[in-house]
Amino acid sequence: MRQLVILSGIIEGIAGFLTFILVFGGLIFGFQWLMAKFAGVRFHGRYQAGQAYRESKTQENVAQNLAYENPVLFNKAIERCKKKKYVLTPFNILSESYKIEKEEENNISKNYSSQVKDKLSKLILL
Repeated sequence: MRQLVILSGIIEGIAGFLTFILVFGGLIFGFQWLMAKFAGVRFHGRYQAGQAYRESKTQENVAQNLAYENPVLFNKAIERCKKKKYVLTPFNILSESYKIEKEEENNISKNYSSQVKDKLSKLILL
């Protein structure tokens, strides 16, 4: 009986520690996500300044290419960022444009599959 009480105390301690880690980690990552979306601030480690600069320049170049090659998608992404009240950074614009592309691909595949189902049902009924 005594061993069971000790074991349950150990399990409670481990569960409490894991809960603390998850909540604390969620707060930190949630804060970083909020800052990136609504303030345009991204956090990097101590020795990652060069990598952060390269990523920033790459995102700016990709956003400029997107604006040139597909201005409709670019404007949709900007409108969605404004609607969500995100800061208009290249990171936010690109992430919204990727989401829009995925949604459009899903809509096309759903429409295509429904058209195929309609044609199959018409063939079966004939």
